Amino acid sequence: MRLQPAILPLILGAAAFFALTPPPVAAQSSEQVLTAQTFINVARKVLPTVVSINVRVRPSDRFEREMEERGEDDPFGIWRRLRPEDFGAYGSGSGVIIEVESDWAYVLTNRHVLEDNPRAEYSISLDGNYLPEEYEILPEKVEVVGYDELSDIAVLRFEMPEELRIEPAEFGDSGSVEIGEWVLALGNPLDNHNSVSQGIIAAKNRDIRANQIAQMLQTDAVINPGNSGGPLVNLDGRIIGINNAIATNTGQWSGIGFAIPGNTARRVSELLIRDGRISRGFLGITMTEAGDGSGVSVVDVTPSTPAEAAGVEVGDVVTAVDGKNVSTSKELLAEIGNRFAGDEVRLAIRESDTASNGKEVVVKLVERPSEEVLRDRNRLLQWLGSDNAEGGLAELARIGISAEPESEGRDAGMRVTRVEPASPAARAGLRKDDLLKQINGLDTTSHRGLIEGLQNVEKGKAHVILFRRDGSNQFVTIDQ
Repeated sequence: MRLQPAILPLILGAAAFFALTPPPVAAQSSEQVLTAQTFINVARKVLPTVVSINVRVRPSDRFEREMEERGEDDPFGIWRRLRPEDFGAYGSGSGVIIEVESDWAYVLTNRHVLEDNPRAEYSISLDGNYLPEEYEILPEKVEVVGYDELSDIAVLRFEMPEELRIEPAEFGDSGSVEIGEWVLALGNPLDNHNSVSQGIIAAKNRDIRANQIAQMLQTDAVINPGNSGGPLVNLDGRIIGINNAIATNTGQWSGIGFAIPGNTARRVSELLIRDGRISRGFLGITMTEAGDGSGVSVVDVTPSTPAEAAGVEVGDVVTAVDGKNVSTSKELLAEIGNRFAGDEVRLAIRESDTASNGKEVVVKLVERPSEEVLRDRNRLLQWLGSDNAEGGLAELARIGISAEPESEGRDAGMRVTRVEPASPAARAGLRKDDLLKQINGLDTTSHRGLIEGLQNVEKGKAHVILFRRDGSNQFVTIDQ
């Protein structure tokens, strides 16, 4: 279950987010004088807004049926007959109440606290600060409002009992946070409700693999599995981050934790509460960093996308978006993700890594597909309505090749990621990690080139493929 902060033995890439104007906020806590009472006052103020989120995946109907029919007669055999997911599961995370409207309280948390399972249900524990004892909101009164995969933000809401009066937490300005500033992390680490730890902001603008676009706050306040979704607050008791991940080799806290900046969390949560979803912009390219570090190199242009319509080509180097320089794929992804479907963006483009001449194109963005669709090339092209989707991808699947673009100097081409067993490609001798250079006389530097090459042969004739393996070029023919 994806219920804990992401465990990160290595820390890699991400970038920034939304362009809504934040409301004015109070001065930051770095201006305060620290006293013996300071942390006590912050805890008293913030803890009533912090909740524990309990996640249960109910056992499957098959499990219930097996237990009813054969469970007592064969209690151990049921483990052999069922899959692990049939048995259900439990987990927990944290959240913070950020808005109260009418009879509903809205809880900000992490997307990875939620489960991708129709049998998942959520209950919420109010941790003893409203009433004399812990108060649990049962699953039938809890709803998922929406979530955003790229920023790892989600919003739940629960129907408030009449006897509760809740004051939501307030946001600070995470953009004004200083390195060295005191902070408190609150939440439900390792199922220990109502927990508080203190530390400082250790660094800003950290890129981590667990979050695709947010530039994270790093803190040494103790964060453990179960803290995910809880608030990181300043000494004014205002949210400046949402606890999200830890860097560790053990699975537990090792001194480095990360939080999604509060400004990002606030903007995303506002949109989720308003619309139930995030509609991000989509360009339609596969990219890598340019060789000289001065831009983002285009290694593939997906058919039927805004990039293709605007004339972006394989080999182009994007150097700026609306006048803002970009030098990494994460920066470009963040700039495009910062826009919405229908927005127009100006891309400054150099026509190759070595070219000095440039051009500017205007791209009208479409809505970004779901992450599930983006992970499946066939589904993406079908989602986009590409003319090449049905014929070219059907042919690619028929011969048994899966491949991804690769651009490494002379090794530009399509790297084979899988060869289906007993397929025509497997019988011809192609292997995983072979680099496809040409198909039927056409250069293969992108999915489009791969598909066009497959279609560039008379029906009934063999495909002729030039590929590179272990430093040498070889030819192979594949019967249709």
